[in-house]
Amino acid sequence: MIRLFRILTLLTVLVGCTSENPTPEPPHRTDRPLVAGYWHNWNSSPASYIPLREIPTEVTRVMVSFAVPLTKDSGNMVFRPALEDASVLKQDIQMLQQRGVEVLISIGGGRHPIELQTPRARDAFVRTMSRIVKEYGFDGIDIDLEGVSTVLDPGDTDFRNPRSPKIRHFIEAVRELRTLHGKELLLSAAPETQYVTAGYHRYGGAFGGYLPVIHALRDDLDVVHMQLYNSGSQFLYHGEGQPDTVVEQGTVDFVVGLTTMLAEGFPVARDPNNLFPGLGVEKVALGLPASPNAAPAGGYMTPARLEEAMRQLQTRYPQFRGGMTWSLNWDRSRDKGTQEYEFIRSMTELLEPKAE
Repeated sequence: MIRLFRILTLLTVLVGCTSENPTPEPPHRTDRPLVAGYWHNWNSSPASYIPLREIPTEVTRVMVSFAVPLTKDSGNMVFRPALEDASVLKQDIQMLQQRGVEVLISIGGGRHPIELQTPRARDAFVRTMSRIVKEYGFDGIDIDLEGVSTVLDPGDTDFRNPRSPKIRHFIEAVRELRTLHGKELLLSAAPETQYVTAGYHRYGGAFGGYLPVIHALRDDLDVVHMQLYNSGSQFLYHGEGQPDTVVEQGTVDFVVGLTTMLAEGFPVARDPNNLFPGLGVEKVALGLPASPNAAPAGGYMTPARLEEAMRQLQTRYPQFRGGMTWSLNWDRSRDKGTQEYEFIRSMTELLEPKAE
């Protein structure tokens, strides 16, 4: 009898503990404002190196740049701190995470295309990226495929069923990483406009080549912050039956229009029967350069233009998440007369709840 009483008492205590300590919230919230920036793992002038621990407190997410292929087409990815000991960087990552900052490892970049042409390269990518994520304790992976990484093979014309091996293998690799690390592994992407919204005008080759990746991973992606710079002019879709217009980078119409296309969708290659379904505004954010020289081919927006673009987007989408900048280092640089951390502080202010 005494033994039964003890068992019942223990069960009562356990039930009480459960009710007083509800299941904690997941560590990553997709409804929080996004004030994100890329961080350079190198030193250059005038965008000089910043110890990771010194980034502004307003930042909510950092993308560490970059993990890159060891050799072309091998799939083997490497990341090494360039200016500090690995132990120091790991401590800095933990320090940021303790204050609520999400720290992702970005892959690729403008100078390091990733082409997983074979199953062997795909498997190597999964193995080495998994090791990097575990070793440094990254919260996720930022996909920054550029250049030839998403150029489609001839005859690859259906974004829902890509035929290019490097595209298929990359999608498979990312899905495998999510299986290995669970849904807590954050995924973001920073495609160039050429490979996304330019797919409205035509599809194939270098036009729209990111669409298969985004479409296949749409349920896994936390956010896509398209690079609204180094782009040139783009065709803007206004809806079925409406004439399109041409918009120029660096303008409010460009930023608002292409962001809306990504959120709401558009016909691929102008085919009304072949729609790219929008990601929904909850998965879309801005991607802008922090200063004029951060994007030599153009796209920088003054704080006043950024404010106007954000106001239009927030009017249409009250829960618009925010944006990322290339990069934190350029944002600190005071390049071309910009203020220190001009983008980060402007975006933070624009995302602050407004008084009723």
